[in-house]
Amino acid sequence: MSIPRNLSQLADNYNPTTGELSVGTHISTNGITQNATTVASDYTIAAGNNGLSAGPVSVNTGITVTVSTGSVWTIV
Repeated sequence: MSIPRNLSQLADNYNPTTGELSVGTHISTNGITQNATTVASDYTIAAGNNGLSAGPVSVNTGITVTVSTGSVWTIV
């Protein structure tokens, strides 16, 4: 799989049905990885995958985070 070079390529790897985004290997620069403090759209962690967020993290009203059976979402 090639790593997307712009947002239009990134959108080609997004599955809105499952909320999954497929991209190449993630590499942090300078030892810091960032994530948003708020989940603003529905998201599903698919079976066979786990999720990790640095907290605190809030989920907007009306938004659902689905953690599939056998998967885990950890907030540290």
